Formats: sequence, C-alpha cells, structure tokens
Amino acid sequence: MTIENFSTTHRAAFDKRLPAWMFAAVLVTAALFGASAQAAPFAYVADQAANTVSVIDTGTNTLIATVPVGSEPAGVAITPNGAFAYVTNYGGSTVSVIATATNTVTATVTVGSQPLGVAVTPNGSFVYVINLNAGSVSVISTATNTVTATISVGTVPNGLAITPDGAFAYVTYFSAVAVISTSTNTVVATVPVPGGETVAITPNGAYAYVVCASCGNLSVIATATNTVVATISDPPGPLGIAISPNGALAYVTNPLSYSVLAISTATNTVVDTIDAGNGGDSPQDVAFTPNGAFAYITYYIEPGIVSVVSVVETATNTVVATIPVGNGPVGIAITPAPAAPPQILIGDYGIPTATSFPQGITEGPDGALWFTEFAGNKIGRITAAGVTTEYPVPTSDSGPSMIAPGPDGALWFTEYYGSKIGRITTAGVITEYATTFTGSGPAGITTGSNGELWFTEFNFGKIAEISTAGVIKEFFGAEFPIGITHGPDGALWFTEYPNAIGRFGSGGVVTMYPVRLYSYPEGITTGPDGALWFTESTLSGSAIGRITTGGVLTEYPLPTFCAGPKQIAAGPDHALWFTESGSTTCAPQIGRITTAGVVTEYPMPATGSAEVVSAPFGIASGPYGALWFTDQSANKIGQAVFPTADLSVSPESGAYGTDLTFTGSGFAGGESVSIYTAGIGSSVLATGTANSSGSFIVSTAQQAFSPFGPRLFFGVGQTSKKLGAASYSVTPLLAMNPNSGTTGSTITAQGYGFGSDENVMIYWTNPYTLLGVATATVNGSFTGSAALSFTIPAGAPAGTNYVSGVGETTGAVGIGPVTVP
Repeated sequence: MTIENFSTTHRAAFDKRLPAWMFAAVLVTAALFGASAQAAPFAYVADQAANTVSVIDTGTNTLIATVPVGSEPAGVAITPNGAFAYVTNYGGSTVSVIATATNTVTATVTVGSQPLGVAVTPNGSFVYVINLNAGSVSVISTATNTVTATISVGTVPNGLAITPDGAFAYVTYFSAVAVISTSTNTVVATVPVPGGETVAITPNGAYAYVVCASCGNLSVIATATNTVVATISDPPGPLGIAISPNGALAYVTNPLSYSVLAISTATNTVVDTIDAGNGGDSPQDVAFTPNGAFAYITYYIEPGIVSVVSVVETATNTVVATIPVGNGPVGIAITPAPAAPPQILIGDYGIPTATSFPQGITEGPDGALWFTEFAGNKIGRITAAGVTTEYPVPTSDSGPSMIAPGPDGALWFTEYYGSKIGRITTAGVITEYATTFTGSGPAGITTGSNGELWFTEFNFGKIAEISTAGVIKEFFGAEFPIGITHGPDGALWFTEYPNAIGRFGSGGVVTMYPVRLYSYPEGITTGPDGALWFTESTLSGSAIGRITTGGVLTEYPLPTFCAGPKQIAAGPDHALWFTESGSTTCAPQIGRITTAGVVTEYPMPATGSAEVVSAPFGIASGPYGALWFTDQSANKIGQAVFPTADLSVSPESGAYGTDLTFTGSGFAGGESVSIYTAGIGSSVLATGTANSSGSFIVSTAQQAFSPFGPRLFFGVGQTSKKLGAASYSVTPLLAMNPNSGTTGSTITAQGYGFGSDENVMIYWTNPYTLLGVATATVNGSFTGSAALSFTIPAGAPAGTNYVSGVGETTGAVGIGPVTVP
C-alpha cells in the first residue's frame, strides 16, 4: 500500500498505523524500472524435421525464437487473443501449447493418433484437432487444456476450418467433407468432395474452399446449403490454402509445380501464379498477416538443408523477403493484430468520513459496492447512483482491510489491527469473530468452494478458514501471506511477501512457487483464461504476473517502472484490470492487461489541486459494466466506465448553477436519454430526445452539488441502454446572502464546489480579516445550517468588497462580492 502520495499532514498520522506489508512498495519505488511493448504480429512455423517451432517477427522479418515441441510438429493454430499457439505433433499424438508471451510450452495435451490439422473457435474456448490415423477429431478446452470430446469422422481426415461464427467445423477426409456442429460436437452434414486435403472458409462464412491434391482442383462449398457451387481447376498437387482477411483472394500452395496460385474468390479463377524463387523448393502452407498486406509461405527442403519462409507482398504478388527457419517447415499461423484498448472515462465520489483511507472493494449481492475504510474504521456502501452509507465497525481502530461477498448473502471483511473477521449484512448489521491470537494481522479474504471463506494472517504466516457460523480453523505453511483467491482448480492461491506465490491445496498442503528476487506480490485473482494473475513490485521493476494451476509462471513488466501495482480484478472485457498507486516520481494510474500480456495504462484525472493526489488501491467490477476502485489518498471511490455512445458538455468547467449544454450521439434513434445529476440512477438533470440518427442537444443549469475538481456526467439511453459520459470540472462558488449591507450587518456565506469534507477558511479581503471556518460536506458544499454567518467588519470601504473562501485541503478559492453603501 503506497502512501507516498499523502500530504504531509496525512502522512504523519498514518506512518504510525500501517503494517509492514503496506510499506514495502514505498521502500522499493526509487529503484523500480520496467518496459512493455505492444505486440506485433508473429508467425509461428512448425519445423517438422527439427521438432521445433520457429517464431518470426513479421515487423522485421527476423527469427526471434525457436521453441522445442513434440515429435514431427505439423499444424499450428493461434487463439483469437494471440496468447497461445496450439501445435499438433504428428509423430507424438500430442498437442503442444505455447504461451506466445514467453515462447515456452506451458502444456502438452494427448490426443488421437497422428494429429494434423488444427483450428481454434472464434471465442477461444475450444481447439479442434484432426487425428489422421484415428479418423477422429479431438476437442480441447483451452481453459483446462484437456480433451472434452472426441468426434468420429471419415477415413484419413486432413484439413479443418471453423466458420467465423463458431457454429460449424468443416473437416476434409478421404471421400467427403464432414460438417460438425460445435454446439453438439456431432456430424450434421456430409458433402461429397473426394480427396480433400485442406480447407479454408471465407471471412463472411459463406463459402468453404476445399483443396483436392489428387484431383488437381478446388471445390467451393456454399455453407448455407452445404453443396458444391464451383470447381476451380489447378495443376496437380495443390496442398495448402489461406484466404485473405478481406476475402478477395485465396492463396493455394502447389508443391508439384513449385508455385503458389492466387485465386479471385469473386470469379473463382486463377489471377496470378507466384514463383517464390527458391530453386524448385516445395511450398507447403500459407498464412496472411492480419492486415492482408503480406502472405507467409513455408517451403519444405530436404533435411540437412536450411529451410525457409518466403514473404509475398500481396499488392504485387512478389517475394520481398526470405527467412531461414528450422528444417522441414510445414504448418504456419500468424497472431492476430492486437485489439485496440478500450476507451475509459474515470470519475469519483467523495467519502463522508474525512481521511478514511479506503482500501478493499467488492460488489455485493445487492448490486452496490462495499468497501473498507482502514483509518475511518467503517464499512462503506455506495450505489451506482453515487449514494454512500457508512457503518462503524464495533471494535475501535480495527483497521478494516479487504472485503469479499460471502456464500450467505453477507459481506465479510478482515480487521488487520483488530485481529478479527467481520461480517456485515446488506442491512448494515455487523458481527465480529476473533482469530486465535491477537496480532495475527488478517489481510486478504475470499470465498471458498464449500460454503466457507478463507483469509490470510500476515503476521503469523497462516491460511485460515471461517465458516458462515464464525468457526475459525487456522493452518500454518506460509510466511507472510497477503492476497488470496479461490483458484479454478479448487485450491486457494495466495501472494507471499516476499518472492512467492502459494497454493493451499487439499489436506492443507502448501506449495510455493518462487517469483523474481526481491519481489513483493500483493493482489491476486483468477483470470478469464483459467490462470491466476497477480501484482508485484520489485527491485527490478513493477510487473503483473500470471501463473497456471500447474505452476508455470510468466511475468509481464509494466511500462511505468515505479507503478506500484496493488490490487487486480477481472474486468467486463475479458481482460485484467489493476490499480497503480504510483509514487512521488510516478503518477497514479489504472492498468489493463490482456491475457496475451498486452498492457495499457490509463492516467488518473488531475484532481485540480497540487495538495490532493490519487493513490488507487482496491478494484472490482460493478454495475453497468463499470470498474470501481478505492482511492486512498484522495479519500474517494473511483469509477471507470466504458462509453458505448458519445456525450460531451459545454462549457467543460464551471460552478454550481452554470448553464450546461449536452451533446450526444450514437444513441438509438428516437429514444430518450437521461442525464443524471450524479451516478447512474440518481435524479435526472436533463432529458434529451435522440433524432433518427441517434443525436441530441439539450441544455439545463447545473443543479448538482459536486465537490471541487473533475467529475463525470452520465447519459443513458432508456431504450438501448447505451452509456455516454462527459468529463467536467467543478469550480468553487461563494454566494452571499444578502449581497449588500452596512458595516456591522450580518451576511451569510454559502459555498459550493469545494473539496469533500474540507474546512474552508472565509476571509474579508479589505481589510484582510478571517471571518470564520466553514466545513464542506462530502459534496463540497456548505449551505443551510452549515453556512457561515458573519458581520461586515468595521473599516470596510464603501463600494464592492469581496469575500473569499479558501479550501484548506484543495486550495480551491471561491469569491463572492458584497456591496457596502
């Protein structure tokens, strides 16, 4: 837990309270460094005679890695997210799973005899493998890397392709093409096409192109009717096929004619013949880059002679590069283009208790977010509308730390200093259960698989279980465990200070997996890929780690060297999201990492004050597909939303009462769009009606009490449920009532747009006199009974005078005029 972003005043109070593990990141931030890069497309080539896979960087056309695999690798397929390459080992009846981030084999799956063709479903959930000698297709679950189904097809199956919608797999075999329903894993149609070798499907899914080596032609199958609608003549011996990403061309390799044919899919005719210029070498397979600009072709040369991959520029059908690879290259696949990271907008909500130091956060069964206040000694609840309720923890100074939903419909939390586990119902009723010994330091907490919860005891090195009745069992085996989560293998996985990830398995058996030296792992969660993901700060750089249930570790350095990553959670977009608390030299951020290891960092919005900085810590998915996080230093709950429509506001900043104009687009035609005063579901500030193209303009006055600095206005389509968010900055306003009077008369100062919960010093500016101190609410205002009444000082000059309000924490300044006759 990094506290370097605290103001000097706050730091002094907390330095005496934080446990040792919360200081670790502070000690190492000065030495941290890291690097990360957006992955370029890479070509994976099965070197059949070398029992390896060659990895080519298509950006530089250089060989960057050689990965040992099984016997006689043949086919290659890559998951849609680019994270894994599945390689069939023809001579070993296995499939090797290569993690593309590290180019290492992370799993080996036994399938049928002589596996050859391979394809991955578009959702990345399953891999279909041809077993040539067995006459079958094996179906592998990518989540577990186990065979979940085996489908009998015809004699000597060879090629395999899956439709873009993932509904069907087309399998070529000796006398026909079998059509498999992927939902039932049964053959639902058979198309008579003799001698099928390989098959490719157009990007629109309308046609399957089947290569017949012995016939010397290609058959075109209409997938809607599963009938042959065209036959394309080809010199004898065609073998491999790939269709360009735009669907315009099919490239067909022909080992007998030592050439590659370019076929127009519009006319089903050969439009060009490409001579790769390799002295009579035999082209085997072909794959296109994601943008379709280049085709990579494998050429098999006799063992003992250097083999190559030729690169063809598709615009001119000419060879532009030749890359030596391992002996006997056959199958090839290229990683997809990295998806553009999503756009997010970040807003926040103040916490009623000042300097509460919010820490853990989770979504409750009631759809609200529940969070702990480590210094405020409370449990907080915030709705999507931005309404916050706080519940004091009975034990004073207990240090509520992390929180998780329980199997009983309540929320459970750890009390680090109180040495207790707390339970709070959604109605706010709290019960506490003491651990065996005082000073145990409960830290992380998670729900188990059998109706119980598990937590870590940092100070005593224990993993502990608590039943919903409050019965606690404690187990030794760790040293300084912190975060904990329930893994997909049924075990408990935890982070260990320092240098390890732990697994607590059946019978209490603990297995430790070392991470890099001087590493301080902290948050941990299960990812959408079935692996465990964790944060770590180290002397050699901040990183996000991934470990499979089999203990295979991969670490991804973060671009920001002193990021200080804290907690991590699976997001709504099948990626992992984490907090970066930053340091005195690194700005706080929200981070995202795909399961392929591609990192994006999103800066926290400026607070508008040099005195208030952010330090995000806990993070969780919440309502409306948003991410919610705790901001320790700013004493706020943050929200990151994924807009699905556009919304802007003019002006982009202003005080309470400012006239605002909202402009929206991308909504459904004719629908009403509600713009809310605070969070989604709060009172409606304005309603726009979209025109037929989904756009609208609506104006209103800002009537929301909002604290100083950035905020978001949300607009939600009431029919489409599309979400737009507009960034806005709130400025302070000091209103005088009345706004004139003689010396000695009484004036009341009301304030809007100051910092949450801050003291505001009220001054008469001439002569400069302190009139008093007002305290702003969580919404940054002081009105009604909280307003400050004062008398106009003697000696105030006639004419327009000014009263200023200065926020003690934010430094925000609001000025109100007073006329003295």
